[in-house]
Amino acid sequence: MCLSVFVRLPLAALVLLATASPTRGQVASSPSIEELAADLERQGPTAEGRFWDLVEERGAPLVEDAGAPGRSVVTFVYRGDAETRRVRLESNINALSIDGITTDFESLGMMERLADTDVWHIAYEVGNDLRVPYSFEVFGSGSEPETVLDSHNEKVWEPEVDALRASIVELAGAPPQPWRGRTAEAGDWDQVELDEGDEARTVWVYKPASFDPESERPYPVLLGLGAFGIGVGMRVDRMVDHLIETGRIPTLVVALTDLRSASEVERYRPTVHAVVDTVLPYLRAHYRATSDPGAVVIAGTSRRGMVSAIVAFERPEAIGNVLSMSGSFYWKPADEVEYEWVPTRVAAWPARDVRFYLAAGWLETVVTPTNRGHYMVSTNRHMRDVLRARGYDLRYVEFNGVHSELNWQDWLAAGLEHFLGPDTR
Repeated sequence: MCLSVFVRLPLAALVLLATASPTRGQVASSPSIEELAADLERQGPTAEGRFWDLVEERGAPLVEDAGAPGRSVVTFVYRGDAETRRVRLESNINALSIDGITTDFESLGMMERLADTDVWHIAYEVGNDLRVPYSFEVFGSGSEPETVLDSHNEKVWEPEVDALRASIVELAGAPPQPWRGRTAEAGDWDQVELDEGDEARTVWVYKPASFDPESERPYPVLLGLGAFGIGVGMRVDRMVDHLIETGRIPTLVVALTDLRSASEVERYRPTVHAVVDTVLPYLRAHYRATSDPGAVVIAGTSRRGMVSAIVAFERPEAIGNVLSMSGSFYWKPADEVEYEWVPTRVAAWPARDVRFYLAAGWLETVVTPTNRGHYMVSTNRHMRDVLRARGYDLRYVEFNGVHSELNWQDWLAAGLEHFLGPDTR
């Protein structure tokens, strides 16, 4: 994508995309596979060759009209061989194959082999705003499956990062991600080591190209909890470059740091102290960062989204905006009985002067030994309801996607515009 060309989608339109579809999706019969099955009966094995020629021409997965407005049938296909015993679609989209929730997610997504062919397939009916990553687990003659990308799909997410590398299914109505077309950041990163007694805290600071160390006006701040997820998985640098260049947010300073596991035992108070009393003062002293809490956004995904809320609730005089993506609001301290500890405390605390942007995915319905039945989208709805009942300034969205940086980057961008954009402050 040429860097001078950009797509601007108004914030209201992004929210509409995230709330318009009445259903998440469902397992479906694939028109393409049904047609192939009929052709095999009439024409014999030559029909399979023509099918794979079609897949080669059209690409995969196969996307076909579902016969309902805004809906499509998406068929994932894998070409096996004589050694192939089983194939599993590795993607959180498999949540569509259950009615409600599941504790055995690894059993989902098993693809069906069509007759005696090399065609392995699984199909879902989905809304046309879907975007999810996926790969295939191929079980052959060996004891362990091989994870491979879709050889018929040219869309690959983060091909240079092995931990994130995946094929992408991205339908026409998915929110645009124009920053993904950029090949490099325009500004500079600094790696800073801040003394915290027993060990140093690493903070990565991004200065956009428009950053001026002599600026008379202090800069807004994005504090990101999760250096890999936000910095690498979402490429916040390229996203921020795009948002600044297109006038959607002002020049700001981005600072990324990580949680420490020991902080959980103390209800994340060490994280609160580190962010507010160590990181923010350093940014003010060295990067012209603002002291206005209304211009400071703390952001995180999953557990880090929930901790972002804790930091702002504990220290609203320093941080006035929380951007939580699929926050783990089911969490409780080990010595507490009830789960969803943060929403329960918010209900009891005096209201703080803090604004919220919460996003969660329709497909986040997975029960794990950790969340004990309090799955993501449900607990985010509970947090939403508590915040609304207490009168907080809140924007809440649900998106047609999964627990992944590929989806979260939409809402990191939208949340930054919501808090810092020229039309919202």
